[in-house]
Amino acid sequence: MNQSSGLLESEISSLREKFGFNEWESPLTLRESTWFSFVHALFDPMVIMLIVLAVIYFFLGQISDGQILLISTIPMIAVDVVLNFRSQNALKSLKKKLKSEVRVLRDGKWQSVSEVELLPGDILSLDEGQILVADGEILESHQLSINESSLTGESLPVEKIEKNKFFAGTAIIQGRGMGIVESIGNETKWGKLAHLLQKSPQTKGPLEIQMNKFVTWVIWIALILCAILFFINWIQGKEFFASLIAALTFAMAVIPEEFPLVFTIYLAMGAWRLSRVGVLVKSLPSVEALGSVDVLATDKTGTLTEGIFKLTQLQPMSTKLENDSEINIVSEKKLWQIALMACEVVVVDAMEKSIYQEATAYIPKLKGWFLKHDYLFETKGKHMSHVWEEKGSGKQMIAMKGSVEGVLEHCEVPSVKRKYILEQVEIYASQGKRLLGLAFKEGSFSGLREQDETSLTFAALLHFHDPVRKEVKAVIDEFQTAGIEIKMITGDHPLTAHAVAEELNITHQDEFIFTGPQLETFSEAQRQAAYLDGAIFCRVLPLQKYEMVKVLQAKGKIIAMTGDGVNDAAALKLANIGISMGHGASDVARQSAKMILLKNDFRGMLNAFYEGRKIFSGLRRSFSFLISFHTPVILLSMIPPLIKMPSLFLPIHVVLLELIVHPISAFCFENLPLASFKEKNKNFFKTNTMVFDIAIGLFVSTLSLGLYFYLLKIGKSIEEARSAALLSLLISNMGFVTWNSYPYLGRKLLYGLLGLLFIIAGCLFSPSIQKIFYLTPMSLPELMVTGILTVSIWILLIIYRAMKK
Repeated sequence: MNQSSGLLESEISSLREKFGFNEWESPLTLRESTWFSFVHALFDPMVIMLIVLAVIYFFLGQISDGQILLISTIPMIAVDVVLNFRSQNALKSLKKKLKSEVRVLRDGKWQSVSEVELLPGDILSLDEGQILVADGEILESHQLSINESSLTGESLPVEKIEKNKFFAGTAIIQGRGMGIVESIGNETKWGKLAHLLQKSPQTKGPLEIQMNKFVTWVIWIALILCAILFFINWIQGKEFFASLIAALTFAMAVIPEEFPLVFTIYLAMGAWRLSRVGVLVKSLPSVEALGSVDVLATDKTGTLTEGIFKLTQLQPMSTKLENDSEINIVSEKKLWQIALMACEVVVVDAMEKSIYQEATAYIPKLKGWFLKHDYLFETKGKHMSHVWEEKGSGKQMIAMKGSVEGVLEHCEVPSVKRKYILEQVEIYASQGKRLLGLAFKEGSFSGLREQDETSLTFAALLHFHDPVRKEVKAVIDEFQTAGIEIKMITGDHPLTAHAVAEELNITHQDEFIFTGPQLETFSEAQRQAAYLDGAIFCRVLPLQKYEMVKVLQAKGKIIAMTGDGVNDAAALKLANIGISMGHGASDVARQSAKMILLKNDFRGMLNAFYEGRKIFSGLRRSFSFLISFHTPVILLSMIPPLIKMPSLFLPIHVVLLELIVHPISAFCFENLPLASFKEKNKNFFKTNTMVFDIAIGLFVSTLSLGLYFYLLKIGKSIEEARSAALLSLLISNMGFVTWNSYPYLGRKLLYGLLGLLFIIAGCLFSPSIQKIFYLTPMSLPELMVTGILTVSIWILLIIYRAMKK
């Protein structure tokens, strides 16, 4: 290997065999391991209580009952492990898609390879916005500045020159250069710290926190009521172990251990579905927030527009008056030369590509010139410049391009001429054109930017056309109809931005169009008002983007923000949903973002927000089912022992019902169509909804208990009364499923209903199942009365719901 050609193809296989792939092979996190899933399921409260009850039955000599309870833990553990395995697999598939590419010199040619294919000895291109994925040494530096806070904790960027080291996990904030890779994978400093990363806690979204609080609250209430029920039964004269069994049966009925499991499954599967259409969501809390977005702050260029920037005109501005007519004092050929000199040496930007394409049709490339000084893009003035020197003659020239106002600040322009230039900008900007200023100066330059960028000649205006994406207008309409406010952020002139907003029907008021310089003059209160009221923001600074997100969040808004550059990173990280757009996004933007669109497809965001609201709708349906389901199970477990009646439910009956509720709640309501895109993910645990769900459960409880008490009263056996009550409850579970899925009836729901029918048939007609669950065959009149009564009531309820809709 030599530095002029990089690694040779013939060297790759031997190096790969020696060093392997550039991967941090840290062990699976504890949470990702199958053993963790098994142990976590083993310590599920339901499983623990089943084991305790089995031990009690063994102690009492009821061996068969104890064996049945122990065996019943197997499917319960298996369901939890399978569901956790499914969600972890969905998340792992996302991680694989987040791998990025790097540019390396191999066989004398620059090429893009996956980061995992990087090898020691590779010559690596170092570009602004890149997250480094290997350790190495700087070979060439052009104002290279790297943020090493991920390793050192020091937030200030470190300037890098030749022979300095660079490290994996750090970010290039400014400049460009080349480096040679020395270490990859676990041999890098970052790789050696990988095991520490496993210890970092995972953040939780507000809904997950709210749900966990609810579950914890219910568990404590269940334990308190369990203790009360035990002492009441014992005081009333029941045997100690009989009282304990009744109390534990009640606790099993109350504890909603399905809630966290269902929550994780729905979010993970939603993230997996999005990944299949090119939308990668990096964490489950982000999936949760997708359906709650109030404001979308979006870039214009490349997001709302095509981002192709066709150069349509080079309008000369360096003129003098001669014989009552304007004469260009700079030739067209020289203007194109200045335009080329103002571009980067390695052209990657869409506008620069267009300049290069047009300019090289008039003049050859910059032969005989070399770059002397490189002044990077200046965010405040929004311009950049290069000092070039001609070989042999030593002649030097500085070329600058950028926002017209920013370039004018560095030019000697008479006030009349300045006014004319700005008038031209307004005319063309109002037509939706993007304009850049072009300036130059010949002479001798010091290499000090403050000195070199003075007294320039304003040479020309560059006119660009960037057409609006065809699908964007319809998508904007859907966003706004769904109650999502659009705020457009652009580096363009306000009139250009306004023209695009008008074309796309973005809701705005003309008096609330703000620019970065204008915001700088505002007081804090005025800026806050501007961020809240404005819909179009032009030439804003990175700090102002960050401040906008902060202000909107302080007002209770859920913010989604798009971005693709280093300057967007802070705002992307702060936003509830930071969105990195397309292949052109920098590594820093991708790392800061919580959602990555693999294509610059604005509809992809709409799909993501729709999926978020659909997940929320499915969770709400599932949780409504769980609340309605648990209510009769709780009451049927508690009321008979409290009033000195024989226990309706034994532990085995609660086990049966739990084996029903787990798969139904986890799968039957997942991925159902969304009834309305307008409803945001707000107030998950609505009081009126919960009251209604509990009321439905109370109604079912009354029906089942009524059948149980009536049959006991007329002299039927406990087994006959229990069979009727359980049949009524199982049929009601079919009602719960239908009620909470209305008006949709997908394949998963049909499977759930068929499964319930199979269980009902087993309880009615299988002697073996009846023996296990202490049931007995029902007479035809009992069966008809129970079935017809329960089914009729549910038909009436569902008809009522259909009429209400």
